[in-house]
Amino acid sequence: MGRHVFWTVLGISILAVIVGILLPGQPREKAVNLPWQVESTPDGSTRVFGLVLGRSTLQDAQQIFQEQAELSMFATDDGKRVVEGYFNQLTLSGLRARMVLAMDYSEEELEAIFDRGARIATMGSGKRKVSLSSEDKMAAMHIPIASITYLPKTNLDATLIEKRFGKPAETIKESKTDVEHWLYPDLGLDIALSDEQRDVLQYTRPSQFENLVAPLKVQ
Repeated sequence: MGRHVFWTVLGISILAVIVGILLPGQPREKAVNLPWQVESTPDGSTRVFGLVLGRSTLQDAQQIFQEQAELSMFATDDGKRVVEGYFNQLTLSGLRARMVLAMDYSEEELEAIFDRGARIATMGSGKRKVSLSSEDKMAAMHIPIASITYLPKTNLDATLIEKRFGKPAETIKESKTDVEHWLYPDLGLDIALSDEQRDVLQYTRPSQFENLVAPLKVQ
């Protein structure tokens, strides 16, 4: 009886090993939140990194990335103001990057936030960094995201860009640098490629794309 049990157990073990070898392994988990996983939404916006521009908020971003953003306002002498959430270091599906989210405020709201600023630091070149009041920090968490700037730690070469995003609708070369902008208006995407500087990917809603690239066309 003991020998019979031994051979039975051995047979089952061998069968289990054979089945384990023949059966395909578990499928790998699909990579998500990659910079080229960008699409237009039915309502004409852009979805990227799990966020829908004009709808998703900074709070949504922090939940997806499991990181806290640094909130600040930046103001220039010519009156331009923006509130940004800055992620100094993110790793999304193995890619390391920094990310800046600009909040979708009206000019009137930005002026009021500036006036309530807790502290103003001069950064040079006519630019100032404004620390938000505690109330404005809390409110900013629920403001929709207007645009995303993605700064990869490793540059993406032109061959990889074209493979992942396709051919651009237009390219514009900056007159004073080696930066070349690859433009994808249907996605609201401007990719700035450079051999001397870090690459920059800027995402906005397609309806706002012309505002993003207008400065490039008046060099």
